[in-house]
Amino acid sequence: MPASPPGAAILLAAGSSSRLGQPKQLVRHEGQSLLRRTASLAIASGASPVIVVLGNSAAQLRPELAGLPVSIVENSDWPTGMAGSLRCGLAQLLRLAPAVPAALLLVCDQPGLRVTHLRQLWEHQTQSNKVVAAQHHEGNPGVPAIFPARFFPRLAELQGDQGARAFLRQLPSSEIQIIPMPGAVADLDTQADLASWQARTRRSQQ
Repeated sequence: MPASPPGAAILLAAGSSSRLGQPKQLVRHEGQSLLRRTASLAIASGASPVIVVLGNSAAQLRPELAGLPVSIVENSDWPTGMAGSLRCGLAQLLRLAPAVPAALLLVCDQPGLRVTHLRQLWEHQTQSNKVVAAQHHEGNPGVPAIFPARFFPRLAELQGDQGARAFLRQLPSSEIQIIPMPGAVADLDTQADLASWQARTRRSQQ
């Protein structure tokens, strides 16, 4: 790892988790909420500053971040989709650190994610200066992903529910490096996802 922070992090946590039926940010794992856990991973990876974008249930979620060195920003337009939260996070980042070289983009519903995964992404990004993204289903890139600052204007142009995943899939191979991370990127979108993950967790603890 570089001696100085390799870049910033933006944690998108503004959604309503409508398909899950409960705030996924508050699902407990390893003794803490997924929101606090993911913010802590970003900090431990060396990212600075760490921006957390809240929206739905923001008043309920804020206490989960108490004591962490993060900058919280609320997206009042969170119902319009993930792109608005991304723009909100980028705007806050550029206010705090206008010369930041890159930003790690995260969501908080990937309970298999570890700090080693994030450090791996940072290592590849600092070596290549490309977009570096985790490999998802069928080899497609997704978050967590790190974007050099030259991509910030393009990210800020995203609209509606078009998040970073769609943007990543449009990048040519010359601009992106995809890193396999088995088990790290499974997300919790539905009650079936949550039940399956909880069952796997119980088995691993037996």
